Amino acid sequence: MISMPASKRKRFGFTIVELLVVISIIVLLITLTTGAIMKFRDTGPRTATRSQLKSLKITLDNQWKAVLDKASRETIPATAILGFPLSDPRARANYVSFKLAQAFPTSFQEVFTPGGGLSGYSSYVAHLNSFGITAANVATDTTAPEVQMAVCLMMALERGPSNSGLTPESLGTTGAQQLILGNSQRAWGCVDAFAARPDTVNPAVTQPAGPLLFTRTAGGVPLTPGILSAGGDMMYGVDFVTFIPTNNLQARDNLSPLDP
Repeated sequence: MISMPASKRKRFGFTIVELLVVISIIVLLITLTTGAIMKFRDTGPRTATRSQLKSLKITLDNQWKAVLDKASRETIPATAILGFPLSDPRARANYVSFKLAQAFPTSFQEVFTPGGGLSGYSSYVAHLNSFGITAANVATDTTAPEVQMAVCLMMALERGPSNSGLTPESLGTTGAQQLILGNSQRAWGCVDAFAARPDTVNPAVTQPAGPLLFTRTAGGVPLTPGILSAGGDMMYGVDFVTFIPTNNLQARDNLSPLDP
């Protein structure tokens, strides 16, 4: 019998070397794909948060300017308590400050008493009253400060003196969710849905999303609105009143609305 030369025999299957090469290529592709997915998971939420916050900040700035311009021009009521005679320029400066506090409260207490002898907006007062928070019990309310800020921000954008057109529904679940108040009621607040976090007052309560901090003094600059997300590290990293960064410097990366 005549046998075929070894060089002309048909081979079926792969050699060990070929299999190893194929496996190496597959492993490399998996590694590259996994890295891309992980990178997207890290940057995707940050990008979405920045976009959401910048959109909110633009709307807030427009409303802020309207209130600021009006308060700078209108006649100061004789009932205003400003600490200076009405002819003194410092009286006007204080009046503007109190009008901004009236329109953009950062706490439930400020809703009822914005200062300067001014009354809180009736729409804001009625909104808080619907959740059982009144002028009589607000001093003992245990709602976490960041939740109060988030609820006040949503309230100002939705029910403020200038109609922004923003509603919880228009912001979607990534921008507005119902937050837990101190009396266990739930109220709509502006949030970063990528930063669910424990309540600062009651750690046993986990808010469904990270409430956005809201201040009228950003980075120590008076009469400058600011919004801040806790970010993925679940830390705000700023003083709640001045918004000046504290020890958690990483959180400064999340201060996107104040970026140039």
